[in-house]
Amino acid sequence: MHFTRKWSARNVFYQENRGEILVLTGQRSNAPAGTPAFFGALQLATSELMTRVTEDQMIELQSTAMEWSETGPPPEIRARCAMKMRGCIIRDFQEQLYKFCGVRTFVLCAFLDEGKVIQACGQEYNKYIKHGTDFKTLIRDWETAPLWSSWRKYSQRCFSTAIPEPVSTTGRLNRVPLPVNLDLEGCPLVPVMEDPSRHHVTVLQRAVRDFLTFHLSRTNLSIPWSNVKNDQSVWFQGESLPPSLVLQDPSKMSRSDVERLLDYWQQKEED
Repeated sequence: MHFTRKWSARNVFYQENRGEILVLTGQRSNAPAGTPAFFGALQLATSELMTRVTEDQMIELQSTAMEWSETGPPPEIRARCAMKMRGCIIRDFQEQLYKFCGVRTFVLCAFLDEGKVIQACGQEYNKYIKHGTDFKTLIRDWETAPLWSSWRKYSQRCFSTAIPEPVSTTGRLNRVPLPVNLDLEGCPLVPVMEDPSRHHVTVLQRAVRDFLTFHLSRTNLSIPWSNVKNDQSVWFQGESLPPSLVLQDPSKMSRSDVERLLDYWQQKEED
């Protein structure tokens, strides 16, 4: 099994012109980022800007795509991919390894984020694999283990910079609200977390509520969550929600549904 990504000229163009593409998408869709209309216009905006690419520029894009497929993209693109795609790749790896070999894993990660700060975390999706339970659910104090301390030291040596202190070293979950990041149009982006399991479920629920409140109601009026639950098609179109997930008042959603929803949105935003 090979976990690889083959870059295309279009992928390279998007990454190198992401800011301009997002602005044009907002103009063409006249919709907030993250909405179905915005996602629908994103590819059209990319195609529109690509019509300006000359033959020589296209050759250069294709050459760059081959280079990135062989050796990987530049550090700033890797950082963006690490934040948005890491979870998908790890989950696929864990599911495939269990499916074919019956092996369960817990993945220690370290990477530089877009601010060039080292992020270290332990990540897993065992609870989504047949009859599984997350390691961190059973071993609440795993961050106090010698291995975690050694991994953080190893991370520092790999990236030659300092790493911030972890949110918790006692097994307690972080209750601090997640920061709100905005795109170039001032619209909230999908909340990105290096490790959702380190946050209290109320933090995740609030992140979902804040994101939906902005996109579903551009006024100060509250959202009728019972109506949203009973008639999803009126509020959401296309592939805005994961298959079979019924959205309701975020405060009543389970941790697994909230994590699944945030992970799905992150994937869609990247695509």
